[in-house]
Amino acid sequence: MKLRLAAAVSVLTAAGLVALTGCGTNLAPKSNPAANNQTTGAPTTAAPVLQGKAISLAVLETALGPTLTYNGLTVYRFEADGNKPAKSTCAGQCLVAWPPLITDGTAVKVSAEIDSAKVGSLTRDDGNVQVTLNGWPLYLFAQDKAPGDIKGEGVNGKWSVVGADAKPLKPKA
Repeated sequence: MKLRLAAAVSVLTAAGLVALTGCGTNLAPKSNPAANNQTTGAPTTAAPVLQGKAISLAVLETALGPTLTYNGLTVYRFEADGNKPAKSTCAGQCLVAWPPLITDGTAVKVSAEIDSAKVGSLTRDDGNVQVTLNGWPLYLFAQDKAPGDIKGEGVNGKWSVVGADAKPLKPKA
């Protein structure tokens, strides 16, 4: 019995990791019964609780070149989002793998390489305020653990590491 339970937990954990890293589609919270995780076909669950914080952006060197970072971690944009006007489409379980940069309302600090006039924000459908650059909503990738990690680059062909202008450092095919 214990062996079967352990095996079931392992399978569920592995399935969950596949679902989280595959967030290449717009996933909606469970409160929208029509929305399903388009990666696995399973219903999505409610989005995690997000907390705003003071945001400081800088440019650091990674394997892709000068990269936009937050606390040393690589910053990404989601190609399914929009920048004219700014619109975030990552919701539900997508937010677990791709935490958005949620501000506490204080001014975003930027290093000299970043044009502060291009830093803005948008109010997400969940009411949180997300930082934008050139209109693009900004995210981190949960699997990036150390400065220089770029593990989220190209996930599902829709996630991009960006530079100081929010343009992808690696063109998408």
